[in-house]
Amino acid sequence: MREALRQSPKEKAEDHRCAIERLNAQYAKLQNRIDQIYLDRLDGEVEEAFYGRNVSAWREEQARYRDSGPFRRSAGEMLRTHRCSGHPRTEGHVGIGRQLSESG
Repeated sequence: MREALRQSPKEKAEDHRCAIERLNAQYAKLQNRIDQIYLDRLDGEVEEAFYGRNVSAWREEQARYRDSGPFRRSAGEMLRTHRCSGHPRTEGHVGIGRQLSESG
């Protein structure tokens, strides 16, 4: 909490941007899985029940990313457990970006 109070508006904006980037990366990863399992289903490589269970779980997880995170809680909370590349305090981890704000 004290750290958040000491942050400049620029630092807070960067933290928020990194949090959004992380959420979008996770969202995109799940969408890629959904797209691939759909193609596998069309090719007959996976059973309908397996497809249904996985797609349902992945869509629920996408909804959690879309409905939470920096949109409903502080980016500072996200930074305690995740890292963002290009951010001095979080160097070396992949970030997340636009898909959440584009998807709804």
